[in-house]
Amino acid sequence: MMISLFSAKTLRRIYRDPKCLIHDLLRPLVECGMTAEPSVTLSPKLCGQFWRAKLHLEWPSKVTIFAVHSSVTGAEENAYLLACDLFKSIGLLYENTPGSIVPVSPDFVNKTLQTLHSVPDPFNRPPQPFLFSTSPTGGTESQHSEERLGMNACPVKQLWRTDVVAEWPYSFNVCSHGPSPELSEYSAALLTCMKLKSQGLLDNKNQLTKKRLPPINRQLCSLEVAELTGLTREEFDPHYEIYSDASACGFGAYLVKKDVNRVRWLANTWSQHFPGAPEFHARERLCEAENSIRMDSTFCELYSVVAACYTWKHKFVGKRVLVWTDNLNVVRLVNQGVRSETKQKRWGKLYRILYFTSQKYSFELCASHVQRTENMAADFLSRRKLTEFRKAVPDAAPSEKKTKKLLFWNPLQWTDHQPHFKLA
Repeated sequence: MMISLFSAKTLRRIYRDPKCLIHDLLRPLVECGMTAEPSVTLSPKLCGQFWRAKLHLEWPSKVTIFAVHSSVTGAEENAYLLACDLFKSIGLLYENTPGSIVPVSPDFVNKTLQTLHSVPDPFNRPPQPFLFSTSPTGGTESQHSEERLGMNACPVKQLWRTDVVAEWPYSFNVCSHGPSPELSEYSAALLTCMKLKSQGLLDNKNQLTKKRLPPINRQLCSLEVAELTGLTREEFDPHYEIYSDASACGFGAYLVKKDVNRVRWLANTWSQHFPGAPEFHARERLCEAENSIRMDSTFCELYSVVAACYTWKHKFVGKRVLVWTDNLNVVRLVNQGVRSETKQKRWGKLYRILYFTSQKYSFELCASHVQRTENMAADFLSRRKLTEFRKAVPDAAPSEKKTKKLLFWNPLQWTDHQPHFKLA
């Protein structure tokens, strides 16, 4: 992974001592043997003109980060800068005071959960308490300052278990084990922050953000039905509008900018994004008979929205983007987020791409429902009927926009014999 000079300078201003940050974050887990210590391998490149640093991380999963610099120390520092940026993106580093980035801690998680619990429910539902408890998994329970849970005996002695359970705004639970109460709680705190970040409840500084509580858009708080169908154009006042659709053949979307006549568009077949998906000419017959296609339509429609937002993300910096789709599930996912384990397994990966893209490029996103009969132009694109699309949208650009492929987010795959999508 090559880090540009501009990016390195920017990251140095954010992370003053990146190596210490990473080691301080992982030190408690390293000292108790829960993970290996981060290690760096350095090797010369181009006859010693450059050095490549390879940083190995074992927690929360095995990751190898590459960085290049003209000096040994610079290459190592760049690798740790990228690691800090990675850990901050998943919620493990937060801005404690302006300009000060520190690792998360159990106290920080407790305060965050308490604040989350105190936020009023926009629909006046009764408050749901959270649980942060630690107990031994074997032997007799000792008197610890936290609330205890009765556990069955475990062959590993002196092993402690911490449970974090939250019911609102998204129901989730985290379970962690450690050789001491403190280490068990520390591991649970890290996992909880990752969960809060993936659910969109932490802002760019990884502090709790009320505007990301459900419903995602503050304007949706006034009426619950708005979560289901979205906001009108007048209510949201978008800078950009995306009309999106998906079919058995592929997906398509077109982009309309406020007060600009030119319309940009994209159209792709599934085989262009998923190795193993039948080619378009082999699926044309199937497009005529929807009953012969078994597919997760919500996944396909959501993929179309995510691909469009990711393709045009640079245009959306600091803007409001309104997405029109004829799939109500997609409207709910964009506006509400992923709230259940079932949805997390089926559509969680795509939603996280969409959420992190909107966070990184600072654009506000809202989805609204459009009737299928009023979304025919996007439907033409999804079926590669470009002549009909140009007739329906005379202001369309002469050529399509090259769609960004979401290849970095594996595994997304096409299932043979049963032509539907699945998340492995």
